[in-house]
Amino acid sequence: MNDTFNLNGSNYFNGTGNSDVPICAGPGLYCPRLYAAKRLIVYIATIGNFVVIPFILYLIFAKVKDSFLKYFTLNLMFTCITSAIASFTVDIITAPLFSSRLFEYGPDAGDQELSRNLDVSKKINLIHPLRFYGIDTSTVYILSNGGIGIDSNTRTYRQNVLPSDLKLIAIFWNRNDLRNGGYVYFREITEGRILERGQSEIRYQYDETVKVKSCLLVTWDKMQPVGAAPLPEDNTNTFQIALFLTDNGTFANFIYKNIGWTQGAEAGFNKGDKKEFFALPTSGTANIMYLEEYGNTGIPGEWMFKFGDKKVERCKSGIKGDTCDEECSPGEWGPDCALCCHCASGTCSGVTGECTDGKCANCWTGLPTCQQIIISYLLYMKPMFYANKFVKKSQIPYYAVLHISILLWGSFTTAMFYRSRNFVPHYLTHITLFIALFTVALMGAIKIKTYKPLGVDAIQVAKLRQKRLYSFVIYTYSTEVITLPMFVHTCTRTICIFVGCKYGIAASNFKQMLFTAIYFSFQMRIIFIALITILALEPFRRATFSLFTRKKWIAEVKSIQTLK
Repeated sequence: MNDTFNLNGSNYFNGTGNSDVPICAGPGLYCPRLYAAKRLIVYIATIGNFVVIPFILYLIFAKVKDSFLKYFTLNLMFTCITSAIASFTVDIITAPLFSSRLFEYGPDAGDQELSRNLDVSKKINLIHPLRFYGIDTSTVYILSNGGIGIDSNTRTYRQNVLPSDLKLIAIFWNRNDLRNGGYVYFREITEGRILERGQSEIRYQYDETVKVKSCLLVTWDKMQPVGAAPLPEDNTNTFQIALFLTDNGTFANFIYKNIGWTQGAEAGFNKGDKKEFFALPTSGTANIMYLEEYGNTGIPGEWMFKFGDKKVERCKSGIKGDTCDEECSPGEWGPDCALCCHCASGTCSGVTGECTDGKCANCWTGLPTCQQIIISYLLYMKPMFYANKFVKKSQIPYYAVLHISILLWGSFTTAMFYRSRNFVPHYLTHITLFIALFTVALMGAIKIKTYKPLGVDAIQVAKLRQKRLYSFVIYTYSTEVITLPMFVHTCTRTICIFVGCKYGIAASNFKQMLFTAIYFSFQMRIIFIALITILALEPFRRATFSLFTRKKWIAEVKSIQTLK
């Protein structure tokens, strides 16, 4: 693997040191060592979560008499903490390698610079014409407000440009004030490593062999907002576009290095007829800042689009989704899976659209899928297992069965998710979880209500059973409540698989709300789990209440100490 890392952005993580092999991205086809190391870390973390850590902790807490405390200690607190540490470790290791890579820019690279004023534009005559929605043009306008205009009327800033009457490529359309700071650099390139890198990435993204004739490179560096005091550099916006003019269409590479403020920014392509446009995910919303964290190239912050004729293409033939991470459903084919080929005898080729019998029907396009993989604590197909066995005194065999089963099932769903692109096991896991837990809670409630033991000991046993059952339900549901938006999306997506869904405005709005909820849930994960642990664990709950009310604190501390 190439050990040289160039600060100018001309890096080829493909094991060859040149641009003849596609840039490293996506599922790791061209970076086996790097991705193998990442997979090893994740696998070790999984083993630690479900096998090693619970076993070691059981040996440590073997003398604890209260099995309720033991259960939560082994299965909730440390597994979640270990998972968080493992995820953080993976992020730290991979973040420097999987962040957006700006092409070399600035005065030292030979760039020109826009004047430092408000609503600045610069007319550029291209060496090779650019084809925009079926029309060739040799003149474009570099705009200080984060776009490239095809017409002169784009020089004045306005909001809500997608759609509008402006012929515009909006990389991060916002009103920037160069008087407060920041620079806009541009240059046209006809040879060198930038063209080689662009050609390589186009080949990887679209499986097309093209010859790049020239590139228009524009960089908005450290953009500042209008009507505000200058922001620190960390809160400014830095992004770039590389327009590759080839012998087979025009390709736009959007690169977002840092997004510090938005103010309703938009990103996409607008034809200028007030009807036809293409918007990037979260464009026009506060969540547009996440364009820096996602991409359709496999590298966060990097987006690639092919345009020129009637529409904009983000994915190669046979692939669809905002981030190009989903294969075509049965009946779909072509770039972005936008073409219909629902064959009467089965599925068709997602690349060519060929049917064995030549008979096709209408097809549907569904929502893009979330990339998170959730492994939940439940032996999904046997809810009776927990209702009958959880209250037994010796739980060690069931711990082992639980962890091994989840480890195997999680490995299976992960393999299906990444290898064969089959999402059905992953979706059904979430749905079955809720159904099974409802069954467990219902059976447990009926069993406890109808059970009438004789004697004091029997009553204590019944109370202990009730406490353990309810605690188990609270614990297991807590692992899914924090990803409740994922469950809702799972139900929707599963329905789409079997009956079909049409993509429209309602679906787009739902997707944006879902994205926000999932992100919020993920950020609050550790806090939520800690609160659930306190509320579900009776000694901790009493001690916490005593701490805040300052009543019986000493007695509660002693009661906890007696459990050790």
